[in-house]
Order: sequence, then C-alpha cells, then structure tokens
Amino acid sequence: MLVFARGQKKRNNVTVLFTYLGPVDMVSYESERPIKMVWRLRYPMPVEMFEDNRRGGG
Repeated sequence: MLVFARGQKKRNNVTVLFTYLGPVDMVSYESERPIKMVWRLRYPMPVEMFEDNRRGGG
C-alpha cells in the first residue's frame, strides 16, 4: 500500500498537490462496516506536513 496525502484541498483558490508519503504497513484493523485500519508509515512524514496537520490543517 502506498500513501499520498495533502493537508488541504485548496490554497488561494488553487488545488493543492498530493505529497507521496511512501509505503505503509498495516498495524491493525477492526470491524467491517465501516472498517477501521491503522497503518504505520515506513518513513517519517515531512516535518512541515506533520506540524500543519497536528494543528488541524492550514
């Protein structure tokens, strides 16, 4: 599984590109409808993206 993410859909009325975060490994899952899955990134998320999302997005 490969993960791409973005902190927000648009910035200054322009669509924001996705950032490739790399491959992930499944840690756990539960239920079926809806299923809840927990993934672990193999490589650290870029610091800027982590900080922006920790604060709730830009």
